[in-house]
Amino acid sequence: MDQLLKTLQQLHERMDQYGERLRQNEMLTRYTLIDPLLRALGWNTEDPDQVIPEYTTEVGRPDYVL
Repeated sequence: MDQLLKTLQQLHERMDQYGERLRQNEMLTRYTLIDPLLRALGWNTEDPDQVIPEYTTEVGRPDYVL
């Protein structure tokens, strides 16, 4: 739990520091904020059996399938 809280604090600091750039670039936002959060929650973002980015479905294309 302590590591998750530490990660959340780091992400908050990144949002403050890079907010304008993050609002303009979805991929940067995913790389800078979302992927680290998924890892902190126990997801292996490098394992396509756990995390599939840009998965195509019949009704759309979600950013991630977990």
